[in-house]
This record gives sequence, structure tokens and C-alpha cells, in this order.
Amino acid sequence: MRARGLVLALLLLLGWAPGVLAARQDYCKLGTGTVALLIDRTTPYDQQDMDILVAGLDKFVGELKVGDRLVVHTITDNPAASARMFEECVPGCPEGGGLSDWIMSSCKPTVAKAENREFRRRLAQVLVGMLKDKQAYPRSEILRTLDSVARTYRGRGLNRLIVFSDLLEHSDVLSYTALSEGQPARNLKNVTDQRLLAPLSDVQVDMFGFGRGHDPGRKALPRPVENRIHDFWAGYLRDSGAREVRIGLWYGGQGG
Repeated sequence: MRARGLVLALLLLLGWAPGVLAARQDYCKLGTGTVALLIDRTTPYDQQDMDILVAGLDKFVGELKVGDRLVVHTITDNPAASARMFEECVPGCPEGGGLSDWIMSSCKPTVAKAENREFRRRLAQVLVGMLKDKQAYPRSEILRTLDSVARTYRGRGLNRLIVFSDLLEHSDVLSYTALSEGQPARNLKNVTDQRLLAPLSDVQVDMFGFGRGHDPGRKALPRPVENRIHDFWAGYLRDSGAREVRIGLWYGGQGG
């Protein structure tokens, strides 16, 4: 009996499992929270936008941990129209543990590796579709969309928020003129008075794609304008409780 038990244990270790042990792994149970990726669709992408987005996502996806729930939403001119384009948990097997943990675990590294490749392929398909489908909107509802997404996922362990956007809000909450010409503190008070600070307590926030204007050719924003807009968003995220904030043209806060 002991010999048969050892053989079964070794079969499990090698990835061969009978019956219920061969059931599909629920990778979400291995995770600790939700990562939300918001992609601004209000301005048609040019080649530089696409280069910045692709380079940033390549780094970002490499940072995801096993079991992280990744959700992808759009930013448009209406927060109620923000579409959830993707929601899956990152496949993989937990690291660490002793030999007995690996023997008794239902997670098979070879299977998880293949499913992780499929996860990335499905995510890439969604993102490529968005890059090819160029859109433009007369308004940009970044603030309300951030607030809505944060409230939707805070009960599901939201711990990271990544936003690809030029951050040029233009809505009835905050017009582009007010954002670009007004004092950041005054704009922040206006947003706070309207109770639009997103619940981002202890959330790490990365915003990239920032620093380019809406004019033909998408030139860099004049430095005084860039500073005012940057300071508004930095203050907004600080007052929303974010634990770490990076804002820039490239992912990781570089440029801009």
C-alpha cells in the first residue's frame, strides 16, 4: 500500500492526475488582489502613442503575479459606457513550499505555463483590437471613470491601477481650459467638493501617456501647462489615498 501511495504521489508530481485532481486550476484562488488597467479611447492613437502603450504594457504584464485578477476597462466620454474588455487571473503555480507541497498540489507547472501563454495571447488580442479601432470623443471623462472603476473593484482587493491616458480631462466636472490654465489646488478643491476623490487607499498608481497635447501633430505640452496638469493629478491621487504614484510619458514615470 505504501508503494502504491508513493507511485501515486510521484504521478501527481509529474503532472498526471486522475479524476478530480485533473480539474482546471482556479488561479484566482492563488492571488491576493485585483489590478485594473484603464485605456483612454478619447483621442485617436498615432504611432508614438502605440509605441508608448506597447512598451509600457510589455513591462507591466511582466510585473503581474500569479493569481492577480487583471481587468481592462476603457475611458470614453461617458463613465457609464466604460467597457470591461478583459477579466482573467494570471495562470501560474505558487512558488516556495517543500516537496510534499508540490506532490499534493493540483497545480501543474507545465499546464500553468501553457495557460499563461494563452492568457497573454488573449490579452494581446484585446489590446491589438483596441489599437486598430481608432476612436475619438468630444469629451474626456477620466475622473468619473477612475472613481467608478475604483469603487467597483475595491471590494475585490484593488491594489494596482494603471492608466494609459494623456490625462487631458474635459468634462462638466473639469474643463480642459480649467485644467490647463487654472491653479491645481483650486481644481482639486472643486473635484473634492463634488465628492469625486476615488477610493484608492493603499493602491499603487501608474499613469503613462501624459505630456502630449491635442493639437495637430500632438506636440509636447508647454512646460507651464504640463506642470499644472501634473500637479493636479498628483494631488488628486495623493488625496485619494494612493500609496505610490508615478506619472509620465512612458510607463514607470519616465518622461513628461
